[in-house]
Amino acid sequence: GMGKTRLAAEFLRSLDRSACRVVYARCQSHRQHTPYVPLVDLLQRWWSIEEADTVAAIAAKAGDALHAAQMPADAAGAHLLRLLGAAVDPLHARTCSPQELRAQTFAALHAMFDHYSQQQPLVMLIEDLHWIDATSEAYLGALASRLTARRLLLLVTFRPGYRPAWPTQSIYTQLALAPLADEESRALVRATR
Repeated sequence: GMGKTRLAAEFLRSLDRSACRVVYARCQSHRQHTPYVPLVDLLQRWWSIEEADTVAAIAAKAGDALHAAQMPADAAGAHLLRLLGAAVDPLHARTCSPQELRAQTFAALHAMFDHYSQQQPLVMLIEDLHWIDATSEAYLGALASRLTARRLLLLVTFRPGYRPAWPTQSIYTQLALAPLADEESRALVRATR
């Protein structure tokens, strides 16, 4: 690679973790047609949800996380549980149109990120955006349009050729990484010994 992951990791390492909260997710090539993959990954990592957890365990961990953040586990919490596969009201999901369900899910995610960022600045890293699913890309575009009034830094990595949905906004800065020259590569290898 070009060093995207390493650069992001060094940036995160430089942060004072007592002054901000860092959340992380990664897009996956084999799941780029599955909605919400990086957002589910982010919630699972953030709330320590394991693949082997039962529905009850997922609901308990999510409930504990929302309670600890003093965020009410209302309709927003129900949509977050649905994303995690621990739906508490599957009938509601069947009676809503896909557009309504998506709008409600986006609102729940916005409410959660807004709530957490009011408590403490939030740094959100999403890696490998070139593999993002369309629904998550739409959500991140919607989130990016709200960043000016939030204490939230959205940091994404992607390969050349991919174009995020929000590049024309004034809040967007892109750092293009050029390949290292031969001598720079050798110096990097020597420095890691």
